[in-house]
This record gives sequence, structure tokens and C-alpha cells, in this order.
Amino acid sequence: MHKEAQLFLETIKRHEFITVFRHISPDPDAQGSQWGLITWIRENFPEKKVVACGLEEGIFTNFFPNIDKIEDDFIKESLAIITDTSNKERVDDQRYKLAKETMRIDHHIFIEQFCDNEIIDSSAGAACEIIARIFEEIDLLCSAKTASYLYAGLMMDTLNFKTGNTTSNTFKAASYLVSKGINLELINSEMLNIDKKVFDYITLLRKKMIYREEGVAYAFMSKDDYEPFGLTNAEARSKVNAFGSVKQFKIWCLFTESVDKKDIRWVGSLRSHSLPLNEIASRYHGGGHANACGIKLYNQQEADSLIEELAKLAATEHF
Repeated sequence: MHKEAQLFLETIKRHEFITVFRHISPDPDAQGSQWGLITWIRENFPEKKVVACGLEEGIFTNFFPNIDKIEDDFIKESLAIITDTSNKERVDDQRYKLAKETMRIDHHIFIEQFCDNEIIDSSAGAACEIIARIFEEIDLLCSAKTASYLYAGLMMDTLNFKTGNTTSNTFKAASYLVSKGINLELINSEMLNIDKKVFDYITLLRKKMIYREEGVAYAFMSKDDYEPFGLTNAEARSKVNAFGSVKQFKIWCLFTESVDKKDIRWVGSLRSHSLPLNEIASRYHGGGHANACGIKLYNQQEADSLIEELAKLAATEHF
């Protein structure tokens, strides 16, 4: 990481104003990498003005801080850092394009270059892993607060260190973060324990699940399904892994009705144990990792077509 760490540090030092962005529908890796960066920069360069940008608050707002409300003029004078984002359309707040200079830190499969400087490692378990490795090499102050944000994102994006892209480097990064005095019990409680309303929602989710004999499990949840539980669209969709521990499910998906963007019918999360999903996801206005993707569906015909494609893919795998 020597070259990447040097690029990161030199770029940070060049700017007085820094804005940090992440992807739409931010998950804990997006939130953790964003806030890990912001907190680390504030601690080591207190003279710099660093803010969090985005349009959606995301989930786990009790653990991660709220985004800032930033004027265009500030962004125009800033270095914009985009974390955990595979392509420019998925950046939450397109005003990053106004910035003086841009930098991306990401672990998704490479799709396109859209920043001036890019640090990309698709073998990493999370964007938080890459950032932790950079911080370890730079060897400046990394507080327990910074480390907590990064550890939470790393743990959640690797499904508690169970995904196929969990490597020895992932555990080294986790070890470095733990060494900073983080409260593992608290992080695990905040990230993994659920409220009873979420438990009840997951019960409904399982009842509404449809299973196809090819090995695809999926559910479509309308706003009337998830809003009575006090859940946002992003929170409702984040429970896709309620299906993830069943051996017969080769692919599992959760689609939640869009309420913010009226032209989009469903927003979906696709998961698999080993089957590559990213190529199919790219045809449905999405993308991501090989085994974990997000998509957008503009009508029910697209939804039906997607399910058929996933079923054909699942049928190619034999246990």
C-alpha cells in the first residue's frame, strides 16, 4: 500500500477544504469509510475543514453521524473524496463534480475511472479495509472513534468476516483497528442486534418470500409492508440477508418499493454464495460486487425479466 498511502497523504495535504461522499443508499461500509476518513483527517489536520456530503442519511444513524448541509461554493473549493462507489452514477450527490480535485477509494470491481486520483483494490473485503491499511502505513493518530467507524463498516460488509473476499489482509486491518481500543461489544450490539419491530418485519418478509426450484428466493415488499414497522426503504432492503443462511438458496433477493424516486418502481439487493451477479445487475441499472449487487427496476416487467435471468443463472449451478 506504500504508493497508495503516499498518494492519499499528499492529496490530503494539498487542500484546506475536503468533502467526503459515498454511494446512494449508503450501507455501513459507505458510512464507516466516510466517517472514518472525516474523523481521521479532523484529528490529524485540525486546521482543515472536512464535511460529509450526501442526500440520504442511510441506516444505522444511531451509530454514524448525520451528513452535513453544504453549499456549492464550499464544494467548489474542496478536494472531494468518494468512498465505496463503483461508478459515477452511484455517487450520492453529484455535486462532487464541482470540486477542485477528486479522489476515489473503492473495493468494487472496476467499471470506470471518474476521479482524478483513484485507489482501488477489488480484492479487499471493504472500502474500510483499504482505508485502515492506509492509516496503518501512514502511522499518524488513529483514535478509537475513527477505528470504530472503520471496524463497523468492515465487519458488516464482510458479513462478520464470512464473505469470499475476506482475506488475511482483512484480518490484519481488523487487528489494527481493534488495537486502537475500540469497544467490540458495543459495535456488535449496534450493528447486529435488532429492535423487535425489525424482528417482526423479518417475520413478515419470510412469509412473503417466494422460492423457485432453480434456487432463487426473493420477496417484493411494498411501502405498505415496511412503513408500518417504521422502516425506511433502505432499512427495509438491508434485511436481504434474512435469506442468506439457507443452503438451498443459491441466489436471494429483496426488492422494496421506491418512495423517493417516483420513476423507479423497485430498488433491489441481490446476493449469492458464489454465482456472479454483477453482469446481470448492470443490465438492470445497477452493479456492485460479484456476489452482492444493487439494482433499480422501473416497472414490473423489468422485475419479472430479472427474476427469470436469475433463475436461469441459478440453474447452471449444481450442489
